[in-house]
Amino acid sequence: MIVSGCPDAHELLRALDGAGEPETEAHVRDCAECRLAMAAFARTGSVTDGGTLEVEEALAWIEDVQRRLKTSLSPGDRLGRYEIRACAGIGGMGVVYEAYDPELDRRIALKVLRPHHRGEGSRRLSREARALAKLSHPNVVSVFDVGSEGDRVFIAMELIDGSTLREWLDEVRSRAEVLEAFIEAGRGLAAAHERGLVHRDFKPDNVLVGEDGRVVVTDFGLARHRFVSDTDDVTRDGAIVGTPAYMAPEVRSGGDVDARSDQFSFAVALYQALHGHLPRVDLPLMQGARSAQLGWRLRRVLRRALDGDPSKRFRTMDALVEELERCRAPRRGPAILAVAATVGSLAVAATSTDDTTSAHLSPTWTTIASPNAPP
Repeated sequence: MIVSGCPDAHELLRALDGAGEPETEAHVRDCAECRLAMAAFARTGSVTDGGTLEVEEALAWIEDVQRRLKTSLSPGDRLGRYEIRACAGIGGMGVVYEAYDPELDRRIALKVLRPHHRGEGSRRLSREARALAKLSHPNVVSVFDVGSEGDRVFIAMELIDGSTLREWLDEVRSRAEVLEAFIEAGRGLAAAHERGLVHRDFKPDNVLVGEDGRVVVTDFGLARHRFVSDTDDVTRDGAIVGTPAYMAPEVRSGGDVDARSDQFSFAVALYQALHGHLPRVDLPLMQGARSAQLGWRLRRVLRRALDGDPSKRFRTMDALVEELERCRAPRRGPAILAVAATVGSLAVAATSTDDTTSAHLSPTWTTIASPNAPP
């Protein structure tokens, strides 16, 4: 039972798995902070889904998110010239707010670092601002300002009214809609690559889908210029950066990283959206009924982009996008992919005229099966 204030981590975890008290459910409906904590944890996977998190680890994770939210800015607070309107999201290094810029009379997104990330985080945030300042593309988020006040470092950027690509996929989507969204995201990545920038952390959570349908790649905090070695940036301590579930093999092994690594991450996310799970080591790549319904051209694109050898992937992101555009062409008997999910899971139903199937989304990385698997 809840004594006062927000539920503790145990109760939020129970609510996330559908076993919470009615009081908790009522509280969460009215508490933006608790919803953010649950949504942030849900992206790592539920402990009852066969994921890799132990209960103790899951509880510690939620408690950490709650601590971060309790020390965050509140509506009405000011940071520099910006007025905080609402908390929009939380990540590993900071919090994103909806804010207002009175000088230019516009709403913005304000990413603010947690104080104890000021050293490494400041370098990453400055790098993100520099990276985005090099780009002007409808599928890449625009940056307006970067600054600091007291112990807080922040970046002001374009506010996209909508949701993340992961949240967008929670709704029923046709295969055509999924392809169109990824084609737009791919164009954003291609634009970054043309400017010499490698994103290094492409995943559905770092893509936004606006209410107007525009798809925007964001969160370039780990981006690196292709002509700058890792020994010259914030990864010089030897740490492997990115999200393991979407990392290319060369990234996970500490090898050379370039635009083809982004291709691999992009293809993992697209495979996940179309199949309902990440590529798995215990299943041949692009096998099974769901893959068969994608059509030979789309299977070929995914297989090539997911090749464990970077030299066998597409020469450029533009080339990959061009192939996906060809996959959009109408074909006989098109399969419809229904994408439906609850908090922390994503189910994809591939339907034809005579059967319906669904699959649970695995929240953890499982190594790509074989880069040379047969079609």
